[in-house]
Amino acid sequence: MVRRRSAPRAWTDDESRILVDMMLCIGDVGERWEENIEMLPIMLQLGNTDLRLTQDQVEEKINSLKMEYFQLKEMLMSSLLHWDEVNHMVKGDPEALDLWCRIWFRVPLRFRN
Repeated sequence: MVRRRSAPRAWTDDESRILVDMMLCIGDVGERWEENIEMLPIMLQLGNTDLRLTQDQVEEKINSLKMEYFQLKEMLMSSLLHWDEVNHMVKGDPEALDLWCRIWFRVPLRFRN
């Protein structure tokens, strides 16, 4: 069966948290969420009746979350950058952070003094 690609969707932080929580719940019962990915849109709709998502939208969001995770993981391997537990963000040497952003995002990061 061929699935049609749906339009990209903007996710709210709350929706992203719900998705991650449901993925963790699948893992908590001893299953692999990767093997049960087709259940996630249904689970999300049951948890929030206003949420209407397609399988493609959920998979696209999961891929986006994975990419963000691996970028953060790689950033934090640098001795010049660290995770701020209070503000939930990467901090460290401004020049190292600026270089990282230029390499990954091809955009200079502007710091405010």
